[in-house]
Amino acid sequence: MSNNSIARVISVLKRCVEMPDGASFSELRKYCGNLEASQLSRILKPLIEEKMITKNPISGKYLPGNVFISIAGEYFSGKNREEIIRPLIKELSEASEASAAYFKWDGTWIELKIKHDMPNSFHYAGEGCRGHKTNHTFFRVIQAFLPENDLNKVFENSEENLPSLKNAFENIRREHTLAQVENVRGVITRIVAPVFLKNEIVGAAGITVLCAELDEKTKKVYEKQVSDCAKKIMKMFENIETAKGGQL
Repeated sequence: MSNNSIARVISVLKRCVEMPDGASFSELRKYCGNLEASQLSRILKPLIEEKMITKNPISGKYLPGNVFISIAGEYFSGKNREEIIRPLIKELSEASEASAAYFKWDGTWIELKIKHDMPNSFHYAGEGCRGHKTNHTFFRVIQAFLPENDLNKVFENSEENLPSLKNAFENIRREHTLAQVENVRGVITRIVAPVFLKNEIVGAAGITVLCAELDEKTKKVYEKQVSDCAKKIMKMFENIETAKGGQL
């Protein structure tokens, strides 16, 4: 098999995993660089036969097959869920040219699980550090999506102006990102997005930029990069849960 053929097989598998409802034939063709239909059919045939992918009989879309899921399940079974997303945080950091991180929510604290520091940029504390500073942007984003009972406790215990706090949470829930200035070893701006699993908040991903003010165009670019990363993390978490369960 040529290097081009191997690359196309990898592309097909990658796209089938990335698309929540599966990838259509035309989507796969486009993703593989407008591959000829006959060439794509030749790639799909052995993958389906070996159950690496499967075709949904109703939608006609292609999804990861049972053998692929079984292999993934064996790999993921001994892995920490957050550790598996390390490449995504590195990708976000390199794309934004800013230090990036993922904080996990355990119900009380946020814990820095994954970080990727860029040279001449903000450097996060060590992985494993925990805290619950209410003005910390990662924590603020997570708080906005807490269940109602937990959110009410936040309001009861908060020393902030209650209408302002509620308005801030409403904005976060509407925008699904938060850009906020903090003073941490100098003035910084954090851009953060929530991460969910099974409709529950489990963490937040974001970047930290060494500046106090972002122009609107730059801010929107950062917000999209962070939002896209959060979506990739959620998809990865869903795939891990599926793989560990051994079923579609």
